[in-house]
Amino acid sequence: MPTIIPEPGQEQDVARRLLAQADDPNEVQTDTQGSGTAFRVSDELAAKAGFGEPDESAEGDKAADDGADQIVDAEVADEEPPRAGAGSGEDVWREFLKNQGVDVPDDANRTQLIAAWDDRK
Repeated sequence: MPTIIPEPGQEQDVARRLLAQADDPNEVQTDTQGSGTAFRVSDELAAKAGFGEPDESAEGDKAADDGADQIVDAEVADEEPPRAGAGSGEDVWREFLKNQGVDVPDDANRTQLIAAWDDRK
């Protein structure tokens, strides 16, 4: 499940774009920890909305396959999240570790998730 982090001031545009492609508003989860806003969505919805690599299921939807209509410079979180403050929540760390291929127990808390990243070597 990618985390889409809009550039400052583009949060409403990203939200509209994701919600326009979603079958149900509950498909777009908002992470508002700290001062930033991020959106967690499925891989399919991210592709349909033009974020990330489109797949075959997004063909024919409103988003262009080449992403040329992208209205903001948002990125899928693949850099280490902050350890404190905005964007440092458990869900963000869990998604990051999943994207990095680090296996963690389902019941691990944020501190344990960060420790798993530090101990990965």
